[in-house]
Amino acid sequence: METEWVEILDPRTREKMYANVKNGDCSWEAPEGVQYKPMSNNQWWELYDAQCQCNYYYNVATEETVWERPVNCDIIPLSRLQAFQEGMASEEQNSSDSPLQDVATVGESSAAEFVSGNQPASPEGHNPSAYIHKYYEDHEQHYDQQQQEYDQQQYDQQDQDAAFDANDFDDDEFDTEPPTQRGSAPPLPQHVLASPNPPPMPQTKVATADLEISKFDKIQAPKKKLFKKKVTLSDMLSWTKEPISDPMLRTPDKKRRKEAVEMFKLIQMYMGDRRSKSIPSKGKDRDQALLQLLLDIISRTWAAPVLRDELFVQLCRQTSDNRDKKSLHAGWEIMATALGFYPPSSMFHSYLEGYISRNAPTKPIADLSSADPVKVFALYCSKRMERLRHTGARKGKKKPTIEEVERARTLAFNPSMFGEKLQDVVEMQKTRFPDRQLPWILTSLSDEVLHLNARETEGIFRVPGDVDEVNVQKLRVDRFEPPVGLIDAHVPASLLKLWFRELLEPIIPEALYDRCISISTNVQEVLAIVASLPDLNRLVLMYIVRFLQKFAHPEVTAHTKMDVNNLAMVWAPNCLRCPYDNPALIFENTRKEMEFVRTLIVEMDTSSVDQLK
Repeated sequence: METEWVEILDPRTREKMYANVKNGDCSWEAPEGVQYKPMSNNQWWELYDAQCQCNYYYNVATEETVWERPVNCDIIPLSRLQAFQEGMASEEQNSSDSPLQDVATVGESSAAEFVSGNQPASPEGHNPSAYIHKYYEDHEQHYDQQQQEYDQQQYDQQDQDAAFDANDFDDDEFDTEPPTQRGSAPPLPQHVLASPNPPPMPQTKVATADLEISKFDKIQAPKKKLFKKKVTLSDMLSWTKEPISDPMLRTPDKKRRKEAVEMFKLIQMYMGDRRSKSIPSKGKDRDQALLQLLLDIISRTWAAPVLRDELFVQLCRQTSDNRDKKSLHAGWEIMATALGFYPPSSMFHSYLEGYISRNAPTKPIADLSSADPVKVFALYCSKRMERLRHTGARKGKKKPTIEEVERARTLAFNPSMFGEKLQDVVEMQKTRFPDRQLPWILTSLSDEVLHLNARETEGIFRVPGDVDEVNVQKLRVDRFEPPVGLIDAHVPASLLKLWFRELLEPIIPEALYDRCISISTNVQEVLAIVASLPDLNRLVLMYIVRFLQKFAHPEVTAHTKMDVNNLAMVWAPNCLRCPYDNPALIFENTRKEMEFVRTLIVEMDTSSVDQLK
């Protein structure tokens, strides 16, 4: 029987601690009455690197990190601590005694005990579970790649929209594999633990413009024998009107091979390089048929994440040396739409990023409507690639809808309010709301939160709203349509946090991050930083702090179980964005981030923005 408890060493303090890899409990004392796996000099931690989207391994004794899984040793799967989340969320919703209702600043004597009820307070404020709780929702974007892939396989093939047929083929050829039982919960980000830095990526796995095929083992080698001649990836990526007989990326799965070949036909059909009976030659029917075809392509790759790199490499091929402008633009349109839903894998990320940058403009585009469409698409794709590093794929189990796909394919020329700079968001609304000083989306969502009695809703801002409903409402507000049909305050609350979290630049500029951390409890210094912010940033920050102050009153926290400490804990990652990649440093700064936001909520006079719109 597998031992659930393991003895590990805190990398920062070098103190022994104990972790339950099954339910996520952490303790500084050995668990009583149960067996645990003792620490050894040959112990390796299995950790997850969100940036590279893969596991790596850390040796406790030598502090060495490697990508390859070691053999003949003890492997401690610490990433499994992530599985405790869903169980905790369920307990919190079914119990009036929320485990976070009395959580104070980490390390203070009033901090709540853990879910088990007998978890001891951590020495000197080094409570690992408290930091884990802090990141419960506000870092939900760091999903484990395998869990994402599994969730996306919940795609319901029976409800799939009518698929387009490259050669009148049957939809059954593309049925996804039947779903198995779902895992316990979306995992926490790897950096919640005080884990070491991952090792540098192996040079043989870094894709560049001139990467040789021999160094990129996923690329399908050409069938023709090129004696002693080095073949580069760029040699294989040239537009063709002919169908392909094999996928661009090697795979032993015959079903996936067949799907990849058929997907290339769908791409050719959308780009106009292949005729199809399903697509009329002109008119609105043609536009609707192309949109349905695009939905088919996105849905197939959403249901089968292993096909996503295949899609991207096929698009790179069909947009290289393509002299038909209409076809070329359609190919880039597919790429931009796909990047609206998911990123490539870490293995293909570098090449795709390089390919996009080589097509992107060297100067800002003043007028999107008159610019070269390829430049516009490449600029948008470049921004999406950067954002996807932090957010990962679109969340939720439901397949993309035709409305979402239609919106995604127009974002290059009609930017979203999510993932943009604050100034750009305000610029977008000028034609509709010329007199507004604040972003419409900010005031609309905050009003909706209050309208749904959020001040009487337990766990507000901590408990996540239904992910699929959040996606639906996100699509509405991105069209400047207020949320409708909502009964759960957690949905607009989650959407409001998502908007802050996805801002291209944080509300408090990264240049001020270190100063904010260093003076987090100094009231005068904190207020001085706020006063130094750009006007728009300062107004938005004061508005959201004013909004949170409405939830900090004792009569409100009696219902919500979210006092000022909990509010600061949940909102800190949305206001301050750590610019460092070192997990230990991120871990160390979490309490200071929370203290900074707590100081704002308690001390800042925000009456001047009470009536501001």
